[in-house]
Amino acid sequence: MAKYYLEPPTMGKFAAKAAQGKFSNKVITTYKAYLDNPEIAKQENPVLNRPPSQPIYIEPFSFDLAVDQYVKASASQTAVTTYLARVNTGGVRAAITQASGETSFRIDRFRPAKVQIKTGRSTTGTREISKTSGLPYKYYGGRNISIPFGRAIATEDQQQAFSVIKAAILSGASATNAPLVTLLPEKYTG
Repeated sequence: MAKYYLEPPTMGKFAAKAAQGKFSNKVITTYKAYLDNPEIAKQENPVLNRPPSQPIYIEPFSFDLAVDQYVKASASQTAVTTYLARVNTGGVRAAITQASGETSFRIDRFRPAKVQIKTGRSTTGTREISKTSGLPYKYYGGRNISIPFGRAIATEDQQQAFSVIKAAILSGASATNAPLVTLLPEKYTG
């Protein structure tokens, strides 16, 4: 039997509200039953069912690299197939191959800038019941996909690159159900 700690630091927002008595015993019992059955949690975990990824080579915005050096990132094959050409509008911001003499490496505490694209989202939503807590919520559906990018030229900043990429992605979209395109900024804490 699993142990349950209903204290804010250990279980997050749900536990904090439960500890304050904001949920009924039925909701807490439903949540505990969900935690006791790890097979259900595994089946519904999108990370475990992730498509294969592919390496991508970028030039970061926040620091300079030597000539012919790139930072190695990755994206799903679906993201590369669907969006790489649009990411590279106006210059190469993400490459899937390395030329002779080029080197790449990963950098600790570095997260590349990414374009996140949400498609198939409903505008009205449907009423669903949470399998975790048994509480109702609005489900808008849709699918998120992201692809990292870097700068195409030395003087390009992150916002300029994102604006070009966003315009390229939205140019072929339907006006009634356009994807939601957002920037996940580059982060380097090294």
